[in-house]
Amino acid sequence: MRRLFNSSGNARELLGIGADVHDFGPTDLKTRGLIQRVHFDRFRFRGKILATDFAECVFQNCSFEYFSSQQHFWNTGNTWEKCVFSNLVLKEMLSPACAFRECKFSNVFLLGYRPHGTRFEECVLENCTLSGFEPKWAGGKHAVRIGSKGVSVFFDRCIMDSPTFEACYFRYTAWSQCRIENPIVYECSFEEATADSPWWMNVPKGDPLCVKIRKMKAMIREKCGSGSVAEAVFEAFYQDYRCGKATKSDYGKYYNLKNIPLAEMDLICDAAVEIGTLYPNND
Repeated sequence: MRRLFNSSGNARELLGIGADVHDFGPTDLKTRGLIQRVHFDRFRFRGKILATDFAECVFQNCSFEYFSSQQHFWNTGNTWEKCVFSNLVLKEMLSPACAFRECKFSNVFLLGYRPHGTRFEECVLENCTLSGFEPKWAGGKHAVRIGSKGVSVFFDRCIMDSPTFEACYFRYTAWSQCRIENPIVYECSFEEATADSPWWMNVPKGDPLCVKIRKMKAMIREKCGSGSVAEAVFEAFYQDYRCGKATKSDYGKYYNLKNIPLAEMDLICDAAVEIGTLYPNND
């Protein structure tokens, strides 16, 4: 994989390999660095952790299997055509100005996904999970145009079979000619979502922030034990938020050193940052 850093062009020519399917294994995938403007055709990426960044690359007929990645992989301006993504755990993906065309996703967990300017065209997603999904507004050249309207992520003629949606904000998201079958929807907001056939009309609605608060409370009980000051603070915020005395923007007013002892903050800080990253406030 290192031989592709600081290079551009056809991956096979750069690597000096033939036309057979080429494997990148665990050692290749864990290599840190940026690969830019490289064309991959019939490559298989399989390993434990992928730490490489790709930008402005084209992937055709490639497969991505059995690895996790956090903040890497789906970077700016990539195109993925007829690729297969299976058994992946992807955290904090962004995929700015990316396009997925005729791709298949199977058992893919997308946690804290923040797409902007992203298109999924004629893709199939089977048993996939979106948790903490929150598209970011992609104005200007990165917006996906649908007529006169701009959105941040567009699902066009896609099939989603048995998807799970947890704590998702679907604003700036659009669906066109899609089929959504047997969805499981838990505490999601569809405000400002658009579709030619709004599939979510008969599914339970909720508030994604409540999932974040409950996960914080469970984590605090695990780290600090029952009855901690931190647990009481989050319970107070939860109750105030549910009855309208607090808003999403008040989250930081409760979660700070003025309210939570330093000793408890030290115990929960790292886990709280991870939860906060994966489950946004949608301020």
